Formats: sequence, structure tokens, C-alpha cells
Amino acid sequence: WRGSNKGKKSEMQRFDWIFREMPRQRAVHLLRNRKDADVKFGFVPWLHFAKHKFILSVSGNTYSSLFKHALRSGACILRQQERMYEWFEPFVKEWEHYVPVMWELDDLIEKLEWVKSHNAEAKNIAIRARNLGEYLFSPFILSCYTYCGIEYFRKWGK
Repeated sequence: WRGSNKGKKSEMQRFDWIFREMPRQRAVHLLRNRKDADVKFGFVPWLHFAKHKFILSVSGNTYSSLFKHALRSGACILRQQERMYEWFEPFVKEWEHYVPVMWELDDLIEKLEWVKSHNAEAKNIAIRARNLGEYLFSPFILSCYTYCGIEYFRKWGK
């Protein structure tokens, strides 16, 4: 995982976040001494980032903006449970397209150990995620989504 250390504690409290540190800080803290995890604050070019076998998707102030990109990466995604969602969420299923991690991140290390010890299952999750991501974010589906949104608001405005 890579990202910024921005965020407001007051925003996270709305989602029942109980820790002193924000979710991203907690993830970095939990994995900081592991040689098998590359979780830090900062920027890494996406092509370098996407070469990892596993990608951690952690919430910022709202949803994880990394998740939609991770879906297309070909990596197995470990995803923190969300409190805010994007339009494509109804199509994404835990254990089919990603490995769920508790909101509090209490099982993050356990889930990392699981993906490392279940290579075939993790690879299949990654393949299904990539296939779904390529479909959902194709020009055709994005155009359909845009059209449906415009139609909805056109009818709603009458």
C-alpha cells in the first residue's frame, strides 16, 4: 500500500472508528516490522505498484480510491471493510474478487498470512478481480453508467 497520511479523526468517528490513529496509520503501524509487507506513506508509480502479488486497500476519509485501480491490477486485494461505497460496489463480492479485512484491521496480519499460504485461491481471486475490473471500467460500461445517471436525473427533474 502507498498513499497519503491525510485524514480527519472527526470524519472517521462518524464511522465508529475507535482508534487514536487513522486507518492508514494503523495499517502502517501493524505491518511496519514485517519483511513481507511494503506498506508506507508516499507515492509509487502505478506500474511499479501494480507488480505486487497482493495489494492492500485501506479507507481514507471516505472510501478507498485505490480499490477501483487495484481491481484491474491482477493482484489479490486485501480490502478493509468500507463505510462508503462507489457505484460499482454491487458487482464486487468478498472472497470472490477480494479478501475482506475487518474495518478495525484487527485481522490484517491473519488475512495476509492466509493469502500467502493459499496461493492458488489468492491467484483465482486476483484473476476474477481483474476480469471484473476490466469489464466494469471499460468504455462501454462507463458510458452506460453515465447514460443511466443522466436519465435518472432527467426524469427526477421533471
